[in-house]
Amino acid sequence: MGEIEQPEPTNSGLAWDEAQNRQLAEWLQQGISIGEIANRMGRTSGAIRSQAVRMAPADLGLGAGEVIGWLRVQLRHGHDWRKTLEERSMRPSRNGERWGGQETEQLVEELRGEASWQAIANAHERTKGAIIAQAARMLVLTEKTVEWSRSRRAEQLRLELREQADYDWRRALLVDQASGRSPSWVFIVVGASPDGAWHVRAAATEAAAARIRSEAGVPAGTEWETFERPVLPDYSVSSEDESEVSPLDA
Repeated sequence: MGEIEQPEPTNSGLAWDEAQNRQLAEWLQQGISIGEIANRMGRTSGAIRSQAVRMAPADLGLGAGEVIGWLRVQLRHGHDWRKTLEERSMRPSRNGERWGGQETEQLVEELRGEASWQAIANAHERTKGAIIAQAARMLVLTEKTVEWSRSRRAEQLRLELREQADYDWRRALLVDQASGRSPSWVFIVVGASPDGAWHVRAAATEAAAARIRSEAGVPAGTEWETFERPVLPDYSVSSEDESEVSPLDA
């Protein structure tokens, strides 16, 4: 006997509309599995994964599964998936391409000037986020700057390049490539503090993540999870109302 051919999902191949995107975001936030969401929406699991990935920033540097995990967490903290979908629908032609030496040299000269981040992005046919991410990788990290956000490191690089004609940004890129992890990656620690509030804190290393747990005075038995994720602002979120998010690293 041959295999029974499975019917095509009812909505397979159809364009996504606002209501469907909103429903997908809600179910992802609730932690519902990709397979279950696919069944509910009449689409394939692959289609659900693809659309979920499009709801996250394009320059995270993560695999699809990790991107969806990132998205589930950030949707609980107000991630604007509508804006992200709009931005990704208008992605520049070179978005996602590997950076070459000549283009990086060009970026250095532009960062020494007064052009805005968006103007530089337009010149490179990349997103503003991609330009900021590359600039952040080019800052030589110190004990002070290692825990800064990606945007803050990118701005610091501009200052260093303007003040030092021989600033060694190449060394920062070599360290980045040798370590296999961009300086824009951190360990995000999630857990409950003694006062009952949920905290999402950014740390530069595993050691820094451990220090955060220690400084928070976490009592024995409290469960904490550590996720390796790209840099995001630190947040302190009330367990009673997770919609009120206050950046600690403005």
